[in-house]
Amino acid sequence: MPKLTVCAGIFLPNGEFIPNAGDGHAKNARRICDSYPELAELLNNSSENEDDFIIQCGCAIVAGYDGNRCFKIAENNPFPEILTLKQMYEDAGISIWAYWQFHDEYLPVITRFLEKNKSERFQEKNSREWRTTTMDLNGKRGFIINGEWYPNTGLGGHDGNAFSLIENKGWKKEWLATGDNPHDFLVIHKGAIQLGSGGTAKKIVLSSKFHSELKLRALKRMYNLEDYDDPIWY
Repeated sequence: MPKLTVCAGIFLPNGEFIPNAGDGHAKNARRICDSYPELAELLNNSSENEDDFIIQCGCAIVAGYDGNRCFKIAENNPFPEILTLKQMYEDAGISIWAYWQFHDEYLPVITRFLEKNKSERFQEKNSREWRTTTMDLNGKRGFIINGEWYPNTGLGGHDGNAFSLIENKGWKKEWLATGDNPHDFLVIHKGAIQLGSGGTAKKIVLSSKFHSELKLRALKRMYNLEDYDDPIWY
């Protein structure tokens, strides 16, 4: 049974993970709702707090603070992706909290929200910036994997980007088994080169298992990263 390190955040009903990125669950939930006006309106008209509301919309919350390891979900959550995740966390010994009810009347808005999110992800993935290595990446944030550039474009910063990559490339089970945060998994296990870290864009994070000082110097020349801070090596 894999031992998981819970990365605090919110799973959308389609299984996409939005990490808290240093904020609490309430701020993350508010950020998600504010990204879609109809969802924000439902929240504003609700008497529930942000955490409870987002669960009642079919999302799941992963809590990993103060030793409180749990997976929060509506008892009657109808989304297969969330139910699959629930089983994975339960199998790993994570406490399941199912103290809420999914609100059926929210389903039309949630469906439209997920379609919009899917459309935006498709456009990102098929855009030239997503597919093609950019020669000048100075000041950019994202990941280089096997020469392909994947910029941070959506919610959640590096972890949100990393989770989308993990999901799109079919690495979710492998990632969960490691217990690593999404961005650490890409760097340590998949040889990704992370641009931006610790609040600054001008930081390179990479693994010595996949890269060398010589390769790093070539990388800096290739992508115009000469003025970056000293790299973080794993």
